Amino acid sequence: WSMTYGQLAEDARRWQRCLHESGVREGERVAILAGNGADYLGLVYGASLLGAVVVLLNTRLDAEAVRYQLADSETRLVIVGPEHIGLAEDAGAYDLPTITPHPDHHRRFRALPPAPSIRFTSGMR
Repeated sequence: WSMTYGQLAEDARRWQRCLHESGVREGERVAILAGNGADYLGLVYGASLLGAVVVLLNTRLDAEAVRYQLADSETRLVIVGPEHIGLAEDAGAYDLPTITPHPDHHRRFRALPPAPSIRFTSGMR
């Protein structure tokens, strides 16, 4: 599996749109309960573009510890990797707004229009 920087940028803007449309705003927390992998790199950058804070949950912890992390971090939305649905259920993650990517996630995700690009200017002349 490979991706260009341009594809990563588009994925980040898709996640930015998805998170915003899910009600996440600047300064709010988005938790990720998933295995390590490039699949979530666009999510991390997309949350950053939105100004959200990413909370990486340790999938090796028990449900009570994950429940504590969700409460302590004041998570607004949880992204649950399909391989961790059981842990998410036991930890009460589904009591919060949650996104669980489906196996055909990549095909469906690529059909979403990315959020508009933001151009930053330094204000210097």
